[in-house]
This record gives sequence, C-alpha cells and structure tokens, in this order.
Amino acid sequence: MENYCGNYLASGSNDNHIGIWDLRRNQQYLKYTEHKGAVKAIAWCPWKNGIIASAGGAGDKTIRIWNVNEKLDLAYKKTGAQVSSLIWS
Repeated sequence: MENYCGNYLASGSNDNHIGIWDLRRNQQYLKYTEHKGAVKAIAWCPWKNGIIASAGGAGDKTIRIWNVNEKLDLAYKKTGAQVSSLIWS
C-alpha cells in the first residue's frame, strides 16, 4: 500500500514482517519485525505523512502504530482477536 505522498510503499507478510520501501531510491527503507504473527492489514494515515497502522493475525492479535519518518514504534494495542482490516477515521 502506497502512502499518500507517493514516497513509500508498505508490505505485510506471513513471516510477521512489515517492509517499508523507498520508491524514490527503489530500495527497502525499513523492516519492522515486532508482530508475532502474520501481518494481515496495513493502512497509511491519510492526514499525517509517514504514520502507518499494522495489524496481526491469529498468532499476534495486535494493532501497532508506526512513525516511518522517525523510525519509531509509537503505540500498540492487543485486541484479543485477529485483525484483518484497518481504516483510519
């Protein structure tokens, strides 16, 4: 999923990782490995550049918020169930 400025692409995978790709340099910029299960959902924040949410499947049951620009893990919340979709509101 591409962020709204078109600078980064995010990918989630069954190996529990999130890859952030720098489209300007055509290379991987970051790799997050904090999820304990497959990454089932990712969503870029529509009003703040560089903020992304990710969610894990049955082995993780966690939503995490990241600041890609600062390379920070901002927050996380255990949900008690797998999360397969995210939307900012």
